[in-house]
Amino acid sequence: ELNEHEKTAHYVHFEQTPLITNKRGRIDTGDLAPQLPVYHANDLSSPPTSLSKPSIEGHHAQALLLSLAFFALWTPQNLLAPNLTQAAVEFGYGNDTVARDLYLGSNLALASSVLSLPFSGCIGFASDAVSSRKVLISLTALVGGLSAIGTAMANTYPQLIFARFVNGACMSGSVPVVFSLLSDWFDDEERNAASSGFTAMMGAGIILGQIFAGCTGP
Repeated sequence: ELNEHEKTAHYVHFEQTPLITNKRGRIDTGDLAPQLPVYHANDLSSPPTSLSKPSIEGHHAQALLLSLAFFALWTPQNLLAPNLTQAAVEFGYGNDTVARDLYLGSNLALASSVLSLPFSGCIGFASDAVSSRKVLISLTALVGGLSAIGTAMANTYPQLIFARFVNGACMSGSVPVVFSLLSDWFDDEERNAASSGFTAMMGAGIILGQIFAGCTGP
């Protein structure tokens, strides 16, 4: 029967060697086998401490920048809510409360939250098809920011609803791309904390965006 030291020592230690692939792209282990020494229990002077884990360090700074972009991308979610009456006056619905609630309340929410979902799904599916998710989330954040500016500069109602439509698609479409990047950057032990942080940034963006709109509006 093996003692505790021998039980811990029964493992195979592989040195880091470059992988060799054959013509079909499969790993050819025939040339690697002679280069991989096997250590037995009697060859070890001390038990191993821990097995090596894949290195995924260095992404914390990128995750911080991505969280700030994610925060900014979700700030336009409720920008119109504190200034709905002023927006109705600007677009000619000031004296008609029914038209104000229909065009600036229901229709804008429908365009940004429901009708934009197919395009949000396309962005999510693209995260598995594109070669770089970083470029995809950068373009999504860029288009979302431009649509937020377009919302502020809209002079007609069709321009306003189109800007809100694009903005809603970018906000919803950014979620699967962001969490796909988190699964690549963080291991199982850190992924839950990272996901919670990004979810908090999304909620903070929605809340602070509405507060900012209420404080700066007329």
